[in-house]
Amino acid sequence: MKKMAMVLVAFLTVLLILWWVDYEAVIHSLKVIDLKILLGACLMQVFTIFLITKQWEMMGREVGVNLPLKKLLHVNMAGTFVESVTPSVKAGGEATKVYLLRTKCNISIGQATAMVGLQKAASLTAFVLINLVSILWFFMTVGFQGAYGKLLLGSFLFLLLFLMTLILFMKNPAKIKGLINLFLSKKLQSKVSSGLESFRENVKIAIKNKGIKAFLKHLSFAVFIWLFFAIKAYIISRGLSLDLSFGIISVITYLTYMIAMVPLLPGGLGTFEGSMVFLLNPFNVALHQGMALALLVRFVTFWFVFLLSCIYLGCQLIIDQFMERQLKNSMEKGEGI
Repeated sequence: MKKMAMVLVAFLTVLLILWWVDYEAVIHSLKVIDLKILLGACLMQVFTIFLITKQWEMMGREVGVNLPLKKLLHVNMAGTFVESVTPSVKAGGEATKVYLLRTKCNISIGQATAMVGLQKAASLTAFVLINLVSILWFFMTVGFQGAYGKLLLGSFLFLLLFLMTLILFMKNPAKIKGLINLFLSKKLQSKVSSGLESFRENVKIAIKNKGIKAFLKHLSFAVFIWLFFAIKAYIISRGLSLDLSFGIISVITYLTYMIAMVPLLPGGLGTFEGSMVFLLNPFNVALHQGMALALLVRFVTFWFVFLLSCIYLGCQLIIDQFMERQLKNSMEKGEGI
């Protein structure tokens, strides 16, 4: 119930921003875009989902497990759904992913946690480096203005702190064991302790066997995945007839995602739209055009994926229930015979 209330708050925040910008002008701008361009961006997003799932498969090999893409897709889609309704640094679905990797893929909790930790470390490291370059470019182009400086540096420091905490956890999970135990019963404490030890061993195995060369490979792959977010934003901007270079759109896109990762509202809703409009202002983009771009980029990378995950999980539930009924009917017929 609390999650639904937060989603409602996020949605109302977007409506408030629309009202402030002049929603009629925004709607007029949205009508300009060719649906073929929007469809192409959505197809690129589907390819991005495939790339992320492939990244999971690669991480599985690092901890000594070979997992089918079909099962990993299920884990990814379920994690995406949870991420979409929780305010977090794209970490709301991580516990869900660990649980599903453990139950659906039949691997140890240590291996599952190591997979999640390694993938998140590679993705966030790439994102931190991309945003470091983006911030430097933005300040050299626009100048270090008070509002922009505080917003960007504050968001970057938060992201960097989160990455450092993740790395510390991966290096020595025992350091946070005491903190975790404060919220758990004695029965669960022993399970968590065993899981953390298994996690530590699997991370050590991955690092020892693969080393820095493998991490650089995963880092490059993560950069490649993040590149697609800028390409999608640029395609949409061209569809809206915005006369901005790929470099400018890329920087604005990455900085907007960075700000939206600060845990305020589910999926960064409201924060994302407002930040993109704010960051586009120095480049003489009208407020209604900036908002139109933000809404379309958000639709492709958030709402479309969210709906896709809902449809996928709904279909999966129907199939599972159908198979369960079929199995029950078969068993009943067998007993009748």
